[in-house]
Amino acid sequence: MTTPSPTIVSTSDDLLIREAIRQRQLHRSGKSLAGALALAVFFAAVGYALAFRPGLINNNMPYPDGFPLNTVLTICGILVLLVAAVFLASAVRGARPRAPWGDPVAGDCPVCSEAALRQDAILLREKGTLVTVASGAVTLCDSPGCPHAAVQE
Repeated sequence: MTTPSPTIVSTSDDLLIREAIRQRQLHRSGKSLAGALALAVFFAAVGYALAFRPGLINNNMPYPDGFPLNTVLTICGILVLLVAAVFLASAVRGARPRAPWGDPVAGDCPVCSEAALRQDAILLREKGTLVTVASGAVTLCDSPGCPHAAVQE
């Protein structure tokens, strides 16, 4: 009689739970806020250079007579500044490290008996593509040390 090998196969539920825990930790750590702010600062700097200092870019650049390169660079700079504003708005609106992860769920946790259940929709995509591997609503207990996690598809 043979015994099965001890290989662990991750089901879609396990993958969704891991992704939900990863997102909750990312949300709590403030890394998403820092990333959005870094992108906003980068696009603001590039937009400022294009819109208000186009001479920094087109200095000694050969271009046809009559071509309004400064105007084109200024318009591109304004568009890049708008992108920076969108990143800044998303950072301010969406990344609040002190706010709890997910939406509250009525009822008590079946493991620790505390009313600390939170739920959020999780979409897991294949790495490097937009192909959906798994999706569902993941419920996690927000009590410290409680391992409860459940998936509803």
